[in-house]
Amino acid sequence: MTNFRPLITELFMRVFKTHGLNKSFSLKLVFILLFTFSIRSVYSQLPDEFVKLDIVTGLENATTFKFAPDGRIFILDRYGDLLIYKPDTQSTIVSGSLDVFHGLEDGLNGIAFDPNFDVNNYIYLYYSPFGINVNRVSRFKMDGDDINLGSEVVVLEWTTQRTAYYHSAGDMDFDSAGNLYIATGD
Repeated sequence: MTNFRPLITELFMRVFKTHGLNKSFSLKLVFILLFTFSIRSVYSQLPDEFVKLDIVTGLENATTFKFAPDGRIFILDRYGDLLIYKPDTQSTIVSGSLDVFHGLEDGLNGIAFDPNFDVNNYIYLYYSPFGINVNRVSRFKMDGDDINLGSEVVVLEWTTQRTAYYHSAGDMDFDSAGNLYIATGD
């Protein structure tokens, strides 16, 4: 790591003497320079204690993932597959598939866990159903590692067009009061 302090001090002295700048301005300049050069000394690498470990490979259209309260990792594929990585067995399974429109940026785009997931096993999915020009958020019940597609309750649905590119979103999360927030894109 390079120590820039002597360089900054000398630069400060030259600027102050040459231009006769007032002390207040000079101190601000020194602060800005110290801050700027100190950022360069921040490490961008993870500490040696961290290990990169590929737990799932071969994903081609994954849109997001979230950790379930029980430790499993739910992974969404834009083409409609809900995958679950099970850390206890270090395996990945397909929990189920939704029939989605996956053109443009649409598809299976978001997931949220019900605040009472440990009790009711509800998940919320943001997706684009195939055959109709809508996007929706639906609640589904998980039966172990399988999504029960027959348990779908449509929570919110809105029309969309399928002719031009608009940024689809899909991120969802609950606040502490149990309100579901949904990012819909632009």
